Amino acid sequence: MTWTERMFPGEILRGVMRAESLWVVGSYARGAPLCDELDLVLKLVCVEGEPAPLRKFATKAVSRLPGVRWYSGAYSTDPGHPFHATPVS
Repeated sequence: MTWTERMFPGEILRGVMRAESLWVVGSYARGAPLCDELDLVLKLVCVEGEPAPLRKFATKAVSRLPGVRWYSGAYSTDPGHPFHATPVS
């Protein structure tokens, strides 16, 4: 995803982001037959320029979907906490 953001008059930030991995977590991932939300953990890498905020990437890539919660993070080898993630939406 290519993004552009005007920060101040005359200052424009640009970058290219790539999704490196996407995990489904929460009750759906644990096999719940019905759930009212979908929790997704997305790991982005900046390919060029400045890194985009995950909220901008998620909004542009998939728009706002009801019941979907995005987190920025990565997989961990700690069995008690398999993901290190920060809420985005």
